[in-house]
Amino acid sequence: DALSRHCYPSRERMLWDYFARVPCAQCYSNAALCAIKLADHAHAAALCEHAMECRPEDGDLTKVLLRHGQARLELGEVDAALPLLQRAADKEPTNRAVRESRAV
Repeated sequence: DALSRHCYPSRERMLWDYFARVPCAQCYSNAALCAIKLADHAHAAALCEHAMECRPEDGDLTKVLLRHGQARLELGEVDAALPLLQRAADKEPTNRAVRESRAV
């Protein structure tokens, strides 16, 4: 990763930095959204897995779970997608995007 190479001796070291975790997760999540919009669902799923390594919390976690679930659905991996979408729904049951994704 360019982010970790620029600022840290290793990616693992970056993940131990508490102050880097939030923007790291947000960057990966936003990149995953871009990949979804470009229909590069395999890359989006991989970016979401990187985001999860940053241990996102609250709304950031919901976004990562939603995007990961959407990417997995588009890849035809329904068994992998449903638990992700359910976990997002459990975290934010009133989130419209989460409800709409689960209705698919």
